[in-house]
Amino acid sequence: MKYILSAAFTFAVAQIPQVSHAEMFSSGHAQGTCISNEGGIARIRGCVEDASSQAVTMTWIARENVFYGPLKIGGLCLQDNDAGRPLTFALCNNSKRQEWKLSGNGRLNSGLSLCADIERGARNDGATIISWTCTGGSNQIWWNESYRRAKVMRISN
Repeated sequence: MKYILSAAFTFAVAQIPQVSHAEMFSSGHAQGTCISNEGGIARIRGCVEDASSQAVTMTWIARENVFYGPLKIGGLCLQDNDAGRPLTFALCNNSKRQEWKLSGNGRLNSGLSLCADIERGARNDGATIISWTCTGGSNQIWWNESYRRAKVMRISN
């Protein structure tokens, strides 16, 4: 957005990131499942509107079309515990392990440059979400569920 102060000066006003309302992040691999906090372990479960175990809060940065920062469910932050290990929910501590980015390509990357990955490509309810090297596989694709629904509704009109 630009504002013209005079004929000689133009400057851009920075867009301020906005904290999102509760969202659900669904799997692009196991259709109809969402990230859930189950006893502190990240798992996929069937998406349920208003389920507190699936209500993600994360900062939306509109100008970059990404969610960025801590991914919280129930006040706890999703934490990367190194490649091959389950993602967990822990007290928030502002570390790289709890820094996440969900971008338009569907990758949910941690501050350790690893991706949220449904272990062994499972599709079953309750499958564990682990940290893994980003491969671009479908088991590493995640969507903001309300955005996905709005997009589907627009296409069907």
